[in-house]
Amino acid sequence: MMADWFYQRQWQRVRRLGTQPIGERRDRLVVCSHERIDAAMLGSLQGVYRHVIEVQAGNGYQQLGPNRYELDPLDPLAFSRLIAELDQSGQVATELDWLHALPLSVGGVVNEQSLAAAQWACLDTLSAFLQAWGQRAQKTALRLWLLSWQACPVNGQVMRPELAALAGITEVAPQEYPIRCHWLDLPAAQWGSQALQLASLLAEPTSLPRRMAIRDGYLWQPQLQPGPLSLPKVASNLLPVNGTFLVLGGTGGIGRTLCEHLLRSSQRRVVLLSRRGECPQELGDYAARIDSVQADIADLARWPKVLEQLRERYGHFDGVIHAAGTGAGSLIRQRDAHLLSEAMASKTRGMLAVEALIEQMTPGFVLYCSSMSALFGGAGHLDYAAASAVLDGFAH
Repeated sequence: MMADWFYQRQWQRVRRLGTQPIGERRDRLVVCSHERIDAAMLGSLQGVYRHVIEVQAGNGYQQLGPNRYELDPLDPLAFSRLIAELDQSGQVATELDWLHALPLSVGGVVNEQSLAAAQWACLDTLSAFLQAWGQRAQKTALRLWLLSWQACPVNGQVMRPELAALAGITEVAPQEYPIRCHWLDLPAAQWGSQALQLASLLAEPTSLPRRMAIRDGYLWQPQLQPGPLSLPKVASNLLPVNGTFLVLGGTGGIGRTLCEHLLRSSQRRVVLLSRRGECPQELGDYAARIDSVQADIADLARWPKVLEQLRERYGHFDGVIHAAGTGAGSLIRQRDAHLLSEAMASKTRGMLAVEALIEQMTPGFVLYCSSMSALFGGAGHLDYAAASAVLDGFAH
């Protein structure tokens, strides 16, 4: 039966994490963070690796001391210089673990600034590193470890949805580069309390899943579980027959299809908000029940005025559909951070616009149109996968 085709992704507790490293010490670890790691964390990591190299985010490039560097994490040339120096010093040989802790610096209120910080920490800096790594003929096996905090719905709630952008690198990077990638979500940004558990996890010789989380001393991972779809006895009760619905980005394929579905009921109206403010030709048969509004949901500075106009004119929406966004993409080695950030703005900043609308107008439901790329990636779709994952995070 069709109802049995459906599965849900659920986080499950796998096992208690040990506090003692298992097996032989690994070769080398580079820790990239926004500040110097404390002595306890460094000691735990040195119990697992023969060499631990600290890299702090800063300006330019300089060596601060033995096994300590500062560099601009947006500059592929700075990373290339670091990799070259490690090669010359003999500190990069058969294997290298790269622990990317910059996302732990993202905090405060979830807003436009935190989205920009997550873009920097989860996408731009990692892309710069991979661009540098890919330019060299590597005989070194790379394991990329990505750290976040409260970005995964382990217990149902997500506090840092913007850090779900790490899903992009997690899935896409191994499809474009011969590397292994692991995303580990921590319970808090202060990772010192997880030092022993993190060290024991890094030391494990066995293969680990791409996505993991630590909660209450246990390792968790997402798994697909059967989720049979229970259809209502009366399908017509799902949506009001005479409601008014707001569709953001209804000029694209998905948004247009959903508009058409809503308008099959002759008493429903759709408010179609897009940059051009035009009704798609494909919806011409329903034009009498479509109000086209011109606005850019990525322009958050002007959104309060647009929201005020919507509230004054319509008062309430029976549903809101966020289908804005494009499928723009690029291979990581050719990625232009600024261009792709702007291309994804209607999807990412648009989420904040929708959240503001929810707070002020309390619609009957909100539907975010994400993508399976958030789970499975796709070569050339780093930013699209990341933006879709952030949508999933906001939905939680």
